[in-house]
Amino acid sequence: MAAAIVGECAVRAPGAQGVLEVGPGTGVLTGGLLSIGLPTVAIEMDDLLAEALAARFNGLRVVAGDARGVDLEALSGEAGVARWLVAGNLPYNAGTAIARRILGQPARVASAVWMLQLEVVQKLSAVPGEPAYGALAAWLGAWWRVRKCFNVPPGAFRPQPKVTSAVCAVDPLESALLKAEDAAGFEAFLAGSFAQPRKTLLTNLTRMLGPRASWEADFDSLSLDVRIRAGDVPAGRFVRLFERWKGRA
Repeated sequence: MAAAIVGECAVRAPGAQGVLEVGPGTGVLTGGLLSIGLPTVAIEMDDLLAEALAARFNGLRVVAGDARGVDLEALSGEAGVARWLVAGNLPYNAGTAIARRILGQPARVASAVWMLQLEVVQKLSAVPGEPAYGALAAWLGAWWRVRKCFNVPPGAFRPQPKVTSAVCAVDPLESALLKAEDAAGFEAFLAGSFAQPRKTLLTNLTRMLGPRASWEADFDSLSLDVRIRAGDVPAGRFVRLFERWKGRA
């Protein structure tokens, strides 16, 4: 399993200048990531594990801290790395928050390869019309392409967890649909769009931003059925609606 994750990382290494490992723990992946040959930084929340990693692996820089608050701009400046290949086994209780934080800084991320709870990977990689498709997948779709690589059964771990994990790869779109500085605004726009997923998108947008008549005109120009729900709308259409709303705000 570790070798397969490192293999996915190695394929993406040419697009990065450094490797950022999130949550290395006891270092199961760390040696393989170091073998890629790029400057490598690990973020570890546990102080004792951070000290052990620094002592064990030559050439590894260890940052003791919470990846949910990582500032890639500052880290890039300190390490002299323009874009990171981000890897790791993300903790179940914080995986979504870490993914959102890191992928919300697209200018500093070349690609990512993560192991997460299968349910989270399904939410990250879902496409319109699938039950798992929601605001998170639509938000990611403005900058990223997310692909599930393989499942990891509970038996691969000791002790065994009660859930199945999965490894996913996150790669940038050839052309981003939005600028990085729009990430927070687009996320808020999508939160409103999916606020009541059983209602139509038009109803949600009217409730959040109004008035209905202006949104009906936007739907018509984008060839969107006024009866469509948010869960059936691709990221590109959401981007265009967001840009129109932003232009009127």
